[in-house]
Amino acid sequence: MLKRVLLVTFILGAFSACTPRHRCSGHPHRSHSEADGKAAPPAGGAGVTAEADDKSSVFGTAKAIPGALKGDIYYLAEDTEKLPDLTKMTHVGSIYTRKLDIPVQDFRNGFPGVTDRFEWFAIRYTGTFTVTAAGEYGFRLGSDDGAKLFIDGKLVVDNDGVHSFQDADGKVTLTAGPHAMVLEYFQGPATEIGLQLWVTAPGAAETIWTL
Repeated sequence: MLKRVLLVTFILGAFSACTPRHRCSGHPHRSHSEADGKAAPPAGGAGVTAEADDKSSVFGTAKAIPGALKGDIYYLAEDTEKLPDLTKMTHVGSIYTRKLDIPVQDFRNGFPGVTDRFEWFAIRYTGTFTVTAAGEYGFRLGSDDGAKLFIDGKLVVDNDGVHSFQDADGKVTLTAGPHAMVLEYFQGPATEIGLQLWVTAPGAAETIWTL
């Protein structure tokens, strides 16, 4: 019953009047309620669901994956327009993934790997990857809404803000060996979601980044 109520609320919201900030093509302006994308995490679940590890289009799985990225989940205040300092906030759960490949999709399809939060949440992924060939690497980050990529503490790609799916890119010179990575993402208002990270290694074609 609750799911039906939520779905009706979302559909009605999609037909509300649009403002310059929330365009009809991306994020319609609408009111929010405690039942509208703000449900508390289930007991013992922290808003995480255990998706199959072999799925490519998930934010992550509840099951820990050795050597994978760890994504800590945070709840955000309504009308958040940019990524806050997540290191100063308390996360409500964690998920794990080896790649970030969630093509843009209607948020009513659900948030693969994250439940009980339809909007106003963030994920901070952290991990280490190893480079075998030194050189200049290109990274392209697509997201709806904002996202940032840091490597070894340096901001490489800035795609922050409330916006429909769009790409931003950057380059960084890496030495052979391990490197620390942080990728922060947030979902603001409805109606679409998406998060994809591509990499172009020296002399190679662009591909989805994978651990």
